[in-house]
Amino acid sequence: MEAVEWVLRIFGVFWMVGGVFAFKKALQVRLMDTILDALSNKKESRLVQYYGYAVSVLTFLSGAGLALLHPYASYALLLLVLTQGLYFAIQRHRYNQATNEEERTDATVAQQSKNAFYLSIAVLATALMIQLS
Repeated sequence: MEAVEWVLRIFGVFWMVGGVFAFKKALQVRLMDTILDALSNKKESRLVQYYGYAVSVLTFLSGAGLALLHPYASYALLLLVLTQGLYFAIQRHRYNQATNEEERTDATVAQQSKNAFYLSIAVLATALMIQLS
């Protein structure tokens, strides 16, 4: 069990780095949305931007919790999984309501986001397993 704990600690450090990179990506999305708003006089949806901020902060916090093997890490991971699930549900609704191909493309969830969701579930399950043992 000690080996699994060390794997979680090391994974937590990488998870924190991923949170920092995700936050940087969210800032880039914000910049691009601002530029597109100015060029097209059409407001871009801020959903992806807010999702990026929320996920990056929760990823960083859960990574810190994992690195410290803190019991609250599972709460941050649970919030992360719930946030991702909510985002997927909103995007599915937007996709179903889309009237043209551009709106459908904008409402499509990236494969990278789906993979991160599956990984988050696996890490949450592992963290819970460690906590309950």
